[in-house]
Amino acid sequence: MFEKLFKPSGTLLEVFERQFEEENGTLVYRRYGKGAAYRTTDTHKDELVSNYIREYRKNYILTIILSLLAFGCVIPLIIVGVRPEGASFSIPFGALFVLIVAWFTWANHRAVARPEQVFSRNAPISSALSPEEARYRKLSQISYGSLALAPLFGLLMVFTMSDKFDVWSGYGRAIWLVPIGFALLSAVQALRKYKADHRLT
Repeated sequence: MFEKLFKPSGTLLEVFERQFEEENGTLVYRRYGKGAAYRTTDTHKDELVSNYIREYRKNYILTIILSLLAFGCVIPLIIVGVRPEGASFSIPFGALFVLIVAWFTWANHRAVARPEQVFSRNAPISSALSPEEARYRKLSQISYGSLALAPLFGLLMVFTMSDKFDVWSGYGRAIWLVPIGFALLSAVQALRKYKADHRLT
């Protein structure tokens, strides 16, 4: 139960594991999927995934502790009769929680790239990807289904806002620029993905 509670989400695990890919029949590690390629094995990959999960769990627990400590600072104020309200309270404490979240994001970013410290002791089998190659590879990992959802999300926004104002007349019609923009963006990305898929095959 403890391991499931503090385990990174499937999306975060996918981001980490995406750094490992087969190239020319060899499993390699590339930092963020675009760094220099280092030869590895499935067993070593599983070990590094376990290490990432442990580090994520430590960072997550520490974030909870820091948040509780920040919240605990309010208790003495309540005890002495000071009401925690107004800008003099919300601004500093809001900034504190933003810093805690920022630290957790930074710590997880470092945890994702941690394997490079292990692999950097060895010579890479190939150099880092060029910006163009990295862009093509990233596009190849996006599904056409995900691109198709973007315009639907825009339409959902229009449907939600239609309860607040008329989206069929006057300035309200400007809201339709959202799904139209999403549709155009998805079309451009789909075309780029098509080129990327055919370039990599």
